[in-house]
Amino acid sequence: MQIYFIRHAQDDDNYIGGWSDIDLTNEGKNQADILAQYFEKNSPLLKIKTIITSDLRRAVNTIQPTANILNVPLIKDSAWRGLNNGIISGMLSSEAKQTYPNTYLYDMEMDQHYPGGESPREFYNRVKSSFSKLLKQVVDTKENIIVLTHGSNINILYSLLKGEVWDNKKKTRSILATSIIEIDVDDNRQAKLKRTFFC
Repeated sequence: MQIYFIRHAQDDDNYIGGWSDIDLTNEGKNQADILAQYFEKNSPLLKIKTIITSDLRRAVNTIQPTANILNVPLIKDSAWRGLNNGIISGMLSSEAKQTYPNTYLYDMEMDQHYPGGESPREFYNRVKSSFSKLLKQVVDTKENIIVLTHGSNINILYSLLKGEVWDNKKKTRSILATSIIEIDVDDNRQAKLKRTFFC
């Protein structure tokens, strides 16, 4: 069984992401269409039966064309949102730097909360718990699944898959828009990173 984790398409990086509900750029919408074409072309091989997405607009609008083409229901799940960075979410990056300095993920202590948001440790635990539940679902249903999420979530998933200790102060991997992380899952809920690619 396979899980295909996908980072959302391009949004406006002049704004802080997190739990903001900003939409895709025009380029992001093009990326979403290309993604849908890839899954349509490879549908007989991939046999996707379930699509789960973060419920934020940039995530939903990335994977909705794929869901439409495959005629697969889209399950919106807030557990797959990115980091809850509280009141700076959706703020202009330049404004956030001035008003709330030192409130980027790598600046925070593990148990330090964003104003109105969660701590890095809470975020890590949420992603870890969601991944564990997903593995059970895949094994129980024997279905291949797409999960559309955010770059910060995928960085934690890489750590979990490689058996690394995740630390928000470590250098993160660059997770590009609409990159696909393919994971193999066996009957014992053991997950193995197979490949990372673009369509």
